[in-house]
Amino acid sequence: MKKGFLAGCRKFIGLDGCFLKGKLKGEILTAVGRDGNNQMYPIAWAVVEIENSSSWRWFLKLLKTDLDIVDSSEWTLMSDQQKGLSNVIQGLFPGVHHRNCARHVHANWSKSHRGKVLKGHFWQIAKTPNEPQLAENLKALEQIDVGARVDLNKYPMQFWCKAYFKEDVKCDMVDNNLSEAFNRTLLSARSKFIIPLLEDIRVATMKRVAKKKTLAENWRGNYGSLVLKKLNENILGSAGWDVTFNGVEGYEIKKGRFQFKPTSRICQFFCC
Repeated sequence: MKKGFLAGCRKFIGLDGCFLKGKLKGEILTAVGRDGNNQMYPIAWAVVEIENSSSWRWFLKLLKTDLDIVDSSEWTLMSDQQKGLSNVIQGLFPGVHHRNCARHVHANWSKSHRGKVLKGHFWQIAKTPNEPQLAENLKALEQIDVGARVDLNKYPMQFWCKAYFKEDVKCDMVDNNLSEAFNRTLLSARSKFIIPLLEDIRVATMKRVAKKKTLAENWRGNYGSLVLKKLNENILGSAGWDVTFNGVEGYEIKKGRFQFKPTSRICQFFCC
């Protein structure tokens, strides 16, 4: 799993924990990546007595060593706002980009701000790709519910809003669904004793690798089916944009009030 992750996955890791269901109590800590077809890629897992700062520090220290992570600033880690985990991550991975799962942010925020309309605005904000457009979406939320807008400040947006994500990692996920999807595959194993539990996970992971290998060998072209689907959706979504050559910097892209102007490294976004 380590070799496959380092050879073919992005430098993105989702972290999560889940309870054991049998007579022996404890938790499983998991680290999950995202493969070349935008699906989950299990990296590592371990059984601990309890999910706390000490157990996370032990787990992440081993993970960092096994993956030979030297420059933490190249990596992105995502978690569900587990208590104490943020400090552990910053201590072991200085300079790392740490994301919080937007779904958990919404779960806390929505306790005081319910309804489909507010929920729709929240997810629009979470998935906003740039800061000028984010400012417009926040203003739209404020016009509907000032209190909801104010309370959103309790959850720093640089941790869960797409507009602030690093571009280098090439992963725009705002939720930790991949980790939770892996945890769901462990549901039956979590009721067993430790050795059978770990054996079930090992065998299931081996079978998954073999299955995904067979599927990949049947791909047509150089892309996975899910990636190709996303690419085609983006191609359709690009219709109606005007592309104008502007010399050294390349091109400017415009549609209505919106304009993208490339700089030396990134595209700047403007509301005209």
